[in-house]
Amino acid sequence: MRLKKVFAGALAAAMLMCAVAVPAFAAEEVEQENCLTSSYVQMNIPYADFYKAAGVDNASEIDAVTSATRNKTRAGNLAAGSYHVNADGTDITGVSCPVKVLTPWALKNAKQVTDADSYDITVTLKGKESTTTYTGADALFENDSYAYYKLNETPAYYITAWYNLLSGKWEFGKVHATETTVEGATVELNTNGHHTTYEMKISGFDLDYKTNKVYGVVLTTADGTEYGLHHVTNIWHQKNERSLKAKHSHSMVL
Repeated sequence: MRLKKVFAGALAAAMLMCAVAVPAFAAEEVEQENCLTSSYVQMNIPYADFYKAAGVDNASEIDAVTSATRNKTRAGNLAAGSYHVNADGTDITGVSCPVKVLTPWALKNAKQVTDADSYDITVTLKGKESTTTYTGADALFENDSYAYYKLNETPAYYITAWYNLLSGKWEFGKVHATETTVEGATVELNTNGHHTTYEMKISGFDLDYKTNKVYGVVLTTADGTEYGLHHVTNIWHQKNERSLKAKHSHSMVL
């Protein structure tokens, strides 16, 4: 009964932040921007920073995760929306998403990725080898934290960011986006998954994964505890279905 109660609250409060369709971390109020200029970039943001900006209470405990399935980490079709710093695929570091930089002068100290940057990643999944070329903004996929690519247009959604001289660190505000409430979605809970202890499948919402990226999922339990989930390790989407899976195992308790 306890498990049912906990996940009943989780299902009601599970939130998705997607490129256009379901940005659930939308800002509820306009942030004060006390600067004269700003720049729009796509930036690699570590999970802890990203979920702290989303208001997750235990964001300081959310860090990069170690991946035993190194090919999946480096497969763009499986880990879309995320990035990793290790070229051997041993980690999933955070998310790569649009950012409005309120202190553009600080970008000179971060790594800039341009259209001249390009590399190939070869992975083997289910016995099949495939090679993908990552160029320009896509080259952030396997790159440093806080590396960025300058955007030529104002994005439809973004996170505000600024560099704190006192702490010597980047800080991030709420997401500016349109919040959408999904109606009619169904949830299936499996407590004895093939790879995980708990597996939650969310179906029935219109989300085109070819044009949208899932940057994060916040899972809220009945007691109000929030968990920021990771790509590949916790978050999966199923091809040819309007569904997304959130996985949680004893080895990945946050």
